[in-house]
Amino acid sequence: MRRLLPFILAAAVLALFAIPWLVYYRDQTKSHTLTVSTGQTGGVYLPLAEAMAAADSRDHPRLNFKLLPSDGSVMSMRRLESGEAGLALLQNGTPGSNNVRVIAPLYQEVLHILVHADSPAKTLRDLHGMNLAIGPEQSGTRQVVRRLFSHYGFDPGEFHPSFDNTTTACQDLIDGNLDAVFA
Repeated sequence: MRRLLPFILAAAVLALFAIPWLVYYRDQTKSHTLTVSTGQTGGVYLPLAEAMAAADSRDHPRLNFKLLPSDGSVMSMRRLESGEAGLALLQNGTPGSNNVRVIAPLYQEVLHILVHADSPAKTLRDLHGMNLAIGPEQSGTRQVVRRLFSHYGFDPGEFHPSFDNTTTACQDLIDGNLDAVFA
């Protein structure tokens, strides 16, 4: 038994260092997938997520991106909270739980209200009774518009809402089917 003791100790020391190295090596060669909730087709977040994924994939070939277009920031926040997505591009101020945190604010967002150049609407109050695209139901834009209208005392019955995505809404504005688009 004494003659085997050096071999047993050598095997134990080898195992002590070899096992962590094998685990580390396995993790370094394994591919990982990051699911990203991006935003709506025709919006800003989807092309931004596509560009970020393409750049990161070049630099980190074992990192794969699964991009999930969403109806907007509210839906993306729900995906983060449920674990369906590991990362999301969200509009500033989108409410969420304490289980979600910001890793990088990309830019400050503003609300744009688009009307035709010859529109009689010059102020927010002038939109009374008009056809307004206020963002998809699950969008951050819709949430901001709701807070804005509440602040100014607008009753939802004072305008005719459309919940189309930005691309469709802008085309409807151009075609004369809408009086204003909130984006």
